[in-house]
Amino acid sequence: MIPESDGSAGAGRDGRLALATRQRGGVGVRSNFFWTANRMIAVWVVALLAALVFLLLLADVAGLPHWLVLILSMIVAPVGLIPLLGRLTRQIGQVMGHASKLRPDGTVIPAVALAPSRVLGKELGLQAVGPNASGGSPAALVVLADRVELWSGRNEAGPRWSMSRAGLQIDAGRAQIGIANNWDVVWLSDGLRQLAVSPRYSPKPNGADNDIDRVVRELGQDPAEVRRNSWPERRGSQRIDRRFVVPFYFQMSGANSTAYLPRVERSLVRASAKVTADEVQWLLSTGDWRRMAMGAWFALAVPREEGHEAVLVGMAGSNRDDSALPLAAVSALLTGPDAIGAMETYLDRIVDVPRRDQSFEIVAAAIAHLGGAPPVTPPTWATEAFEELLAVAQDLQQRFRAARA
Repeated sequence: MIPESDGSAGAGRDGRLALATRQRGGVGVRSNFFWTANRMIAVWVVALLAALVFLLLLADVAGLPHWLVLILSMIVAPVGLIPLLGRLTRQIGQVMGHASKLRPDGTVIPAVALAPSRVLGKELGLQAVGPNASGGSPAALVVLADRVELWSGRNEAGPRWSMSRAGLQIDAGRAQIGIANNWDVVWLSDGLRQLAVSPRYSPKPNGADNDIDRVVRELGQDPAEVRRNSWPERRGSQRIDRRFVVPFYFQMSGANSTAYLPRVERSLVRASAKVTADEVQWLLSTGDWRRMAMGAWFALAVPREEGHEAVLVGMAGSNRDDSALPLAAVSALLTGPDAIGAMETYLDRIVDVPRRDQSFEIVAAAIAHLGGAPPVTPPTWATEAFEELLAVAQDLQQRFRAARA
């Protein structure tokens, strides 16, 4: 697996990543004051159930029917969410006030922050998205002249995440919170880690869409350009996204697949039995990293000659590690040494320090594996990471073929 970058190494190599735990000499990033909305809602549910039991017992003593208590509870329960929302809003305001005090020259954006993986969420002390999440962590996004910082604490000495504006990648999209809730968010990535930030100029979670463009402008980019380059919505694409992309891309992008595959493997294999070569080729041609990542994996399910060219084009045209790493493993497996040219094209494009991420070393390891001459000697960790990705590709290829037999 890819080792976590330490704060000093990350800043020295590409000037983009600085984790608060290392910045402050190992001080934990969690505040003992702030709860994530997930914990707040959990406490609210427990309190509601306890109150319901108490009222039912009281109804027995008073001789009142239980159905009356249940109806009253159904009325009171939604009302109980109002102070909960107010508490979260107050916490965001306190984070903003603290960040503004320490960064008086920055633009401070009220937000809730979400990490796309449990590992990153635990590392940064932020709520993670996913089926078990109920909300996000109170946060403030601080835009400075040279960097963007994420704060989430009333009295912490430093940000939980800091990234250079030169290497910042921005997408406008949605994040699924819980089983059915979708929030409009701005996705921020430094090439190594990614966060979802939902603006809270308005306290309503479903009111964030009106503020996405405002946040993008504060980050110094054109909202129309960001939305155009983000996950495209095209006629006829929603069915493909819903079946082959949305359920899997969090777990199967970048190097995540080696850790998260067991969680989605069964449903991934089922989906592979239905995907067509035309759909795979389209996924790989969109330029969207989510679709390209899943197009790479599903290319293992269709006949080799029908996915060969699309995989190579996708490898050469990939713009970030989320899609480049699955494409490196799949193209190596499906096309062998023919993939070296496409991999070299990818490395040529990201060789600039501000744009480099760990995929540079891993794709170099893929070139070496295929017998080519990479521009750098891949370190041991990169070789091991590529071998793990290749093993995932080989295993999925066998399972996909069995499912389609």
